[in-house]
Amino acid sequence: MDFHPYFDRSRNRHPHVTREIAKEIATSYEHEETQDDSRIRRWGYSEDLEKYIRVILLPDGAPVPNAFPDRDYERKYKP
Repeated sequence: MDFHPYFDRSRNRHPHVTREIAKEIATSYEHEETQDDSRIRRWGYSEDLEKYIRVILLPDGAPVPNAFPDRDYERKYKP
């Protein structure tokens, strides 16, 4: 899986979300939505971080431009 150059530049904001975690969530996710700009949002739970992570993919499905913890996932999408 490829990563957009922005992914590495944005790690100072979310240093614990590594490439390995982003790749894991992007391939084995719990929930997916398509944004208005055709980018794809995928959510999954990281056992390592004990948090839900949102991964953003470009419209063609790769590369990953961003990944970060999403505190609102359970409130929005879990029953």
